[in-house]
Amino acid sequence: MTNINDELIYFRKSQKAKHVIFKINPLKGIEIVVPRGVTRSQLSKLVLEKSQSVWFEKAVSQLHKYRRQLTPSVINLGYEDKCWMIRYDKSVKVSHPSIYEIESGVLQININKIDSIGHIKLLQEWLQFKAENILLPLVRNISQSTNISFNSVRVKSQKTSWGTCSVRKNINLNRNLIFLPRNLVEYVILHELCHVKFMNHSLEFWKALETYVPDCKVAKRELNESGKILTPAWALI
Repeated sequence: MTNINDELIYFRKSQKAKHVIFKINPLKGIEIVVPRGVTRSQLSKLVLEKSQSVWFEKAVSQLHKYRRQLTPSVINLGYEDKCWMIRYDKSVKVSHPSIYEIESGVLQININKIDSIGHIKLLQEWLQFKAENILLPLVRNISQSTNISFNSVRVKSQKTSWGTCSVRKNINLNRNLIFLPRNLVEYVILHELCHVKFMNHSLEFWKALETYVPDCKVAKRELNESGKILTPAWALI
């Protein structure tokens, strides 16, 4: 790893690469894939040439633009209908990154100045904590009210689905659900609970779901249309 114009440069050795490859990594910075046989002096020359090129200038510009999207000043939790303000202290003296609530609706993030992405991990840890505290009790309450029992429930980071239910009645919920309105969160939970009885999307499944969510088809459409729009970029990494 090295630093050029305050931009971190990461090196990754590759057994398969046939030539040096320069890549943009939104989290790490600029990544250089190094094949076997490239000497340190050859690599230093290539990096110097690239750092003075138009490509490097555009790459840094793209990284800064993307990172602005990953550094929120506000977080909207749709389920709580609550807005959180974010304050950052990027002090060089910070040795232990931290995130904590300094007052109701205000989060403080302390992080080292040269760490341009460390706050993302802190935000995701906070998101996991919030999601577990909201979703786990909610699933149990809905399970009791519908008299549909399940085996276990977990809240985790999921890239492609809002929820899943296994044949063993184990339910997984996407932590990003708490960015959505309450009605959509409850729709997803009821959807997965109905899978406890019907492990498919048969007519019987939809009839069962409609007894709890009469407008389930509308909710499904809203989830498809607005789900990812309401989820911030930093939560999708």
